[in-house]
Amino acid sequence: MQVPRAVLSYVAIVLILGISITIYAFARYPLDGDLTTWLLFVAFAGLTLLTDRYGLHFAHGTHVHIDTIPLFAGVLVFSPPQIILIVVVARLLGRIGQGRRMLERVFNLGQTLTYVAISSLALHAFVSAPWRPTSLSAWTALLVAGTAMYLLNTGLVAGIVSLNAHVPLFRIWAASLGPALLEHLVMFSFGTLTVLVVVPYPWALVFVTGPSAAVFVMLDRTLRMEAQHKQLADQNAGLATYLGQQAEQLRESYQVLARALDTKDKLLSSIFRTLRSPLETIAGRGATVRHKLAAGEANGALADLDVLLRNAEMANHFVKEFVALQVLERRQLLLEEFTIEALFEDVLETPEAQVLCAEVDVYADFAADLPALHADRGRLKQMIVQLLDNAVRFSVPGGQVLLTAARADGDMVQITVTDHGQGIPKAQLPQVFDWFTAVDGSGVNASGSQGLGLAIAKRVAELHGGGISIESQPGQTTTVTVTLPTQPPGIGSG
Repeated sequence: MQVPRAVLSYVAIVLILGISITIYAFARYPLDGDLTTWLLFVAFAGLTLLTDRYGLHFAHGTHVHIDTIPLFAGVLVFSPPQIILIVVVARLLGRIGQGRRMLERVFNLGQTLTYVAISSLALHAFVSAPWRPTSLSAWTALLVAGTAMYLLNTGLVAGIVSLNAHVPLFRIWAASLGPALLEHLVMFSFGTLTVLVVVPYPWALVFVTGPSAAVFVMLDRTLRMEAQHKQLADQNAGLATYLGQQAEQLRESYQVLARALDTKDKLLSSIFRTLRSPLETIAGRGATVRHKLAAGEANGALADLDVLLRNAEMANHFVKEFVALQVLERRQLLLEEFTIEALFEDVLETPEAQVLCAEVDVYADFAADLPALHADRGRLKQMIVQLLDNAVRFSVPGGQVLLTAARADGDMVQITVTDHGQGIPKAQLPQVFDWFTAVDGSGVNASGSQGLGLAIAKRVAELHGGGISIESQPGQTTTVTVTLPTQPPGIGSG
């Protein structure tokens, strides 16, 4: 996350201000003291380090940083250079390993140097260290030092919050003064009490630092255990989420499998229903033919044999169409380049088309400027034969079926098959491309269709990156339009 330039500038100003006041303090006051003073210095520095990472909550919305208590007490006990050294030690070493960003640590150092150094200088403008409650000026110095620390501590923090939140400084500052008052009152009270005990009796600090060290070591272990428990809880929550996701995926997979099994059941039911009628006819007529031949009724046997052969052809035709559709589901194409003229010639020369042309008049027409197709020639021929077969089935004997090709929008070619037969009801048009769907809603209608021809044509068109549509006026015409690109996108030869 990029830090705004205004925030960087503010942090730099605060740090420079803290360093400048530090230089002034070292130049203005000597860095000296007796052995007792330096022993107290070490004790206060250690206490500040120990308390640097802890806080107390006395009321909702308040947070007392415990390290401010020895810092304020140090302002009252030590000279400005000495308390500044304690601040530097605490801020540079106290947050090592705590994962805070460098910019935050720099601001924290500059902020603490500023408010502690100014508070110490304000105190020493009235009395010298260590502070003792001996006169009105001493209590005035205590009040001035505490007020300066209170206003500077909250004001410097409000400044960086204001820049980040883009809110006026004084609004943020005024809002923070109330909640921060309790923290500073606790800091002043415990800090002053510490000084009242330690200044006349330096050895008494042992009773402060010793138990404090033990308490903070226990707190540190407690915090570590809480952190570990939180990490474990987060891991458990993550694991629960993962298991929930896996369970949801399993449910979705089960639903997909259930739909697939349902589709398979419906498919098998349609296959059995489609084959049952011709097979029952074949079995029944076969027995009849055998009986009549045995009785010497050859003419009657021939008529039954014709019915038997038609039903056998119907079953055979269905099996061929179903196998063709299954092969198409493998998404394999054998691509080659050829013209529409060559494709139409192949179609009309097939035995199936020859039979169809004997029942109705089939006319082929195409534009002269059509581009060559790069496609699976065998599949397209199969598709057009299926469309012609459907058109002839629904045409009256001696009717006309028109096969045409023309250029479409872009680099596309349209192939249409139009018949002048019974047409398709408008309500059934959306389902005509589904498997085993015939125009009368049954598996095999009066025309003998098994409802696979248009499904095959749709799949062939889609494999080539094209599409198919149908328009029909019941009792007049039906037109099936196949749109194909000259170059199928993203398909290589199989």
